[in-house]
Amino acid sequence: FATSFSTAVTTLQLTNSTFNAVGSATLTNALGKTLSIDSSTIAAPLVNQGLLIATRANTISGTLTTATNSTVQVRALGATSNSQLNVTNSFSNNGRVELLGSTLTDRGEIATLNLTTLGAMLTNESNGVIQSACSGFGVNVLAAQLTNLGRLDVDQRLNMSLTSAAHTNSGAINVTAGDLIVSQSGSSASFTNSNSITIGSNRTLTISGGTFNQSAGIIDAGLGTLSLFSTTGNFATSFSTAVTTLQLTNS
Repeated sequence: FATSFSTAVTTLQLTNSTFNAVGSATLTNALGKTLSIDSSTIAAPLVNQGLLIATRANTISGTLTTATNSTVQVRALGATSNSQLNVTNSFSNNGRVELLGSTLTDRGEIATLNLTTLGAMLTNESNGVIQSACSGFGVNVLAAQLTNLGRLDVDQRLNMSLTSAAHTNSGAINVTAGDLIVSQSGSSASFTNSNSITIGSNRTLTISGGTFNQSAGIIDAGLGTLSLFSTTGNFATSFSTAVTTLQLTNS
């Protein structure tokens, strides 16, 4: 495509395909519209103002820009397939990012968002929401260095896993309907909280490896558990097991 393309007037579906931009051409998914990609690559600057649905394995190698009312949805296919969206460059979420695992309670298909370039960062802006959801028993994956200024809702078990990532939270993390695992490895891997983490009843936030810095804010748990596994925890705020169970293993 040597000319820019918009779904405002023409619906676009990509299946086992590649969308290449030539020169300064861009691809825009307009407000109120749906762009579906299945086993495909978008090698173009993508402006998402509507709903982007990614199924099976997909790649966005151009820049990704998200609008306030936009949704990026990585959707596992029921009992048939995991789904993964690989994004090459850093991007900011101004709308919603949804990782939807299997909708079948007896299935484990998962959804993965993967930032593939070393040092690439996912910034969840103050108006942004990232949600891990659905009802299967699989573990959705967020393989990105996360700067959370907005809200992370864990409604289905989620694994945040990226080598040498420095995650920060100055927004809200709600571990209320699924467990959150932060798997840390490599040099200087860390997770720093300066605002709010809520761990719901019978739910667990596990930090595995690296460093956990509780620099400010609160960890509020209604019968939930904070588990540090092979982790150094630096607490600048007081901590009591009166409201949050604490488990330390090789930490």
